[in-house]
Amino acid sequence: MMQSTEIRAISFNADGLLTKVGKCLRMDLILKFAIRMNLDILCLQEPHTDTHDKLKHTTEYFALRGYTLLCPITDEGRGGSAIAIKNTWNIVSHTIHSQRIMHACISSNGGDVISVASVHMHHRCNIRTSQWGKLLH
Repeated sequence: MMQSTEIRAISFNADGLLTKVGKCLRMDLILKFAIRMNLDILCLQEPHTDTHDKLKHTTEYFALRGYTLLCPITDEGRGGSAIAIKNTWNIVSHTIHSQRIMHACISSNGGDVISVASVHMHHRCNIRTSQWGKLLH
């Protein structure tokens, strides 16, 4: 009998990873929760990473806490989508379809391959229709 790999994941609207919440950053609260819950994958909406400096800082912050952050720079400074993967998993591939649509394939040391998508749909109908087109093709 083949043993399956347990995976723990969460989807979370971050509303700005670098936003201050009291005396700390929102990403610190998210990562503390992820570590406490032993989460493997975090699908994050609205990371608000609109500059290379913000993206670099955020990526390094996650790495120091044991997660690889896959995240694009967002043109408008709002919105976006990201996937954080615990470093016990191997990233096989990842694709940024748009600022709001990401996909990653990861594998366990046991060889299990898991596909995960993080999608933050736009509130405007015409843009949302275009997003569905990207997902389905």
